[in-house]
Amino acid sequence: VELLPESYLQDAEAVQTRLELIRLRIDNAEDLFGMKLDLARNRLITADTIFTLLGMVVGAGAMVGGFFGMNLHQEKSSFVIVCVVTASALMLSTALVFWYLVRSGTLVLA
Repeated sequence: VELLPESYLQDAEAVQTRLELIRLRIDNAEDLFGMKLDLARNRLITADTIFTLLGMVVGAGAMVGGFFGMNLHQEKSSFVIVCVVTASALMLSTALVFWYLVRSGTLVLA
């Protein structure tokens, strides 16, 4: 007679252990899913940062073109000099900002 309740108690403990393992698996799956979502969000933020940086470069070039577009004399040499200096300065500033973002850990390329 005593063996029957003890058998039921062991069965109940086994079910409780299984439920605990299932709960832990669900928690682990939830954490894994959260990490995957964080990774996707970080990749989107990285892409957004890169496109914003490129947009800033294009905007800065347009600003320089707007400043000097009507004020340059019609000499071809001054136009070429302004274009080369502007393009060089924009590429250098873009490279420096990109390098700073990668070096500081703000922009992670993987």
